[in-house]
Amino acid sequence: MKNNLSLLAQRPAAIRIIGFVLCLLVVWLPIAAPIYLLLHDANLVTILTMGILAIAFFILLPS
Repeated sequence: MKNNLSLLAQRPAAIRIIGFVLCLLVVWLPIAAPIYLLLHDANLVTILTMGILAIAFFILLPS
């Protein structure tokens, strides 16, 4: 995994950003759809989605 991250670090910033957004979309869409469809309280949906997005951001953010 470390070797793959070092290869990714050598890519231009635009490719890394696009890759990050695509990974986030693939991971986020199956999680977000049930939240938005099943919960009707807008405040609860916002709290859950922001919390899960923050966690996903820190997981996908290479160190």
